[in-house]
Amino acid sequence: MWRFCFTDLVTFSIEEQITDELDIDHRVHSRLIGAKGKAIAKVMENFNVMIRFPKDKTGSVVTVTGLEENVEDAKEHLLLLAEEYMQDVIEKQEEQDLLNQYTRRTAKPLEDTAKGSRTGYVVKGAPWSGSEGDEFPAIGGPANTSKAPTWGPSSLGPKL
Repeated sequence: MWRFCFTDLVTFSIEEQITDELDIDHRVHSRLIGAKGKAIAKVMENFNVMIRFPKDKTGSVVTVTGLEENVEDAKEHLLLLAEEYMQDVIEKQEEQDLLNQYTRRTAKPLEDTAKGSRTGYVVKGAPWSGSEGDEFPAIGGPANTSKAPTWGPSSLGPKL
C-alpha cells in the first residue's frame, strides 16, 4: 500500500490544497501538540496535512491545510481528540472545585446563643483578669509581697 509522505504535501499544486479552520478550546492545545510537538507531528504525518495553532495562548482557531479529503479526516480526528481531552479538563476542574470547597476556610465568629455576644471563652479568676485585686507580676518589677496560700496543714507538727 502506497502512502503519501509528509514531504509530498509540498509537491501538490496550490489549487488542489485547501485550508480550513476549526474551533478547539485553547485548554487542550498543549495536549494535542504533545511533548516537543511529537503528537501533532504524528497527526500531520498520518493525514498528510499541515496543522497550525494560534500564537496567542487564548486563541482557539486551528488551521488545517492539505488535500480536501485529508483535511476533513484530520479535522474529524482532531475534534475527537479535543473532545476527549476536554472531558479530562472538565473533570479535573470539577475535582479542583470540590477540593477547594472542602479546604476553603470559612471563619465564622463565635457567638453565644443566649447572649448574642462574640466574647468566646472566658476564664474567670485568671491572674490577668485582675478580678481579685492581685496584679499579674511584671518582669523586672518588685515582687508581690502578699502571702501565697499554703498547701497542707498550717503547722509543721501535730497538734496536741
